Amino acid sequence: VSKGASTVQTGPQSITGQINIELVKPWEDKPLFINLFGSTVERGEANIHWNKNWTDKLSTGVILHGSTTQGEFDRNGDTFLDQQTKQSLNGLFRAFYRTDNLSSQLNLQVINDQREGGQMMQNNQPNPETFYRSKLQNQRVDLFGKFGYFGFDRPVTSIGIIYNASWQNMDNVFGKNIHTGDQQRLYANVMFSTFLINTAHTLNVGTSFEYDDYDEFLNATDFSRREIMPGAYTEYVYNSPGSGFGVIAGIRADHHNNFGAFVTPRINVKYNFTENSIVRVSAGRGVRSAQVLAENLPILSTNWQVEVLERLKMEDAWNLGLNFTQNFNLLGRNASFVADIYRTNFSNQIVVDMESQHGSMLIYNLDGKSYANSVLLLGSWSAFKGFDVKLAYKLNDVKTAYNPPTFFTKSEAIERPLTARHRGLVTLNYEVPSEKWMFNTNIQFTGKQRFMDDRHLPAGYDNRDQFTGDAPAYAVLNAQVTRRMKRFEVYVGGENLTNFTQDHAIVDWENPFGENFNALQVWGPLVGARGYVGIRWWMD
Repeated sequence: VSKGASTVQTGPQSITGQINIELVKPWEDKPLFINLFGSTVERGEANIHWNKNWTDKLSTGVILHGSTTQGEFDRNGDTFLDQQTKQSLNGLFRAFYRTDNLSSQLNLQVINDQREGGQMMQNNQPNPETFYRSKLQNQRVDLFGKFGYFGFDRPVTSIGIIYNASWQNMDNVFGKNIHTGDQQRLYANVMFSTFLINTAHTLNVGTSFEYDDYDEFLNATDFSRREIMPGAYTEYVYNSPGSGFGVIAGIRADHHNNFGAFVTPRINVKYNFTENSIVRVSAGRGVRSAQVLAENLPILSTNWQVEVLERLKMEDAWNLGLNFTQNFNLLGRNASFVADIYRTNFSNQIVVDMESQHGSMLIYNLDGKSYANSVLLLGSWSAFKGFDVKLAYKLNDVKTAYNPPTFFTKSEAIERPLTARHRGLVTLNYEVPSEKWMFNTNIQFTGKQRFMDDRHLPAGYDNRDQFTGDAPAYAVLNAQVTRRMKRFEVYVGGENLTNFTQDHAIVDWENPFGENFNALQVWGPLVGARGYVGIRWWMD
């Protein structure tokens, strides 16, 4: 996980950070691993890993995932399912070839995911004019991989290629809203790395190409587009282990066929005051083309009209961040403290405004201030052998100005609705000395969240249901016990053991096709306490 402004090598899009997902390599994973899971809400899951080292150079792996949720129930009596039913299949094939001078991998992933929700079935042939259903179908095929050659005579010199070709199809229904989308994507990134002066100074240069063809419709409105973006970058890295000081400074230039050329600079600096005290500072720009409908699918869970008021621009933001890490000794045991402070300031943002005009979702470019301040404080302590404690607190200060304004003035940025300003986490983990038993517990705290402007509520809803002001704060307790044996583990746990649920989540649920229907006011769990059991088995 890279927070804040990260490396320019991976593209200009990163605004708040990047996550680099690396699965366990086949030669490091178990030859066969199976995980089976079942819960009290009729959810089942199976995961299978199969790995084979054919030679000392060639390895392959297959990862399969299947899950289903079939439980249909309506705890709060609003005739709508409290959880979606789901069927999901995900398969990944991986092939790796490695020698002393090169490394390559090829991956093929196929995903088929189907989810259904809405009102509970009243009869075998519901009237489509009065019976509200939602259905989401997602199919995706990905072919991706890497190739790296590092057999040059010059030290720390290499060339690499990252590539990806994908196809994705979405077919979604929310009541009378029909959303369909088809995407074809090509991506390639060629990188060259070598040293300057000595191996403490590294230069990375490269070029990338992105092609996206979107065939997308919302009802009769065509949102189709084609995006082509070539780019090039250069990055300087200084890393001398003995100095305790490191720098990554990069700049890239890209050209988008619809939005023109732009430059993205970024810098990351690290300094070790001591072996246990580290500070990191980052700053940089991120620019991205927003996929408005695909990124905001829940907005279709209303009967409001989607209105794009102007030609949308790219989202553009600057991020400035500070990370401080301190490792220390507390009562003779290892402990650490981490503080993350980040600010994201938007030069432009695609605003999805559901408060300014009743019955309409207005989509437009930012005209005013928009920013996000984030503070994360994390403390961990190994209180005694086998027992670890973690405490975390996060502050989210997220505000955006609307244009046209709501009941606030145009220049005033207001708090984003249903975004908790305060969050907390307490984690307690204990493993017995024999390592045969493990106990895990966590408590998640979510603070108050602002509801949307209550002028949009039907008469009487401010008295019957709480959709005005702020949603209440709440806490959720999760726990798990694991029993370990030689080649398998059995685990039993529970989620939301405090049994906290939101009483009502849908505005005007009695009239699912009326102008006031709104299923976006979900601020807490809809499913109460639930238990689960699972088993993991493997071959060494």
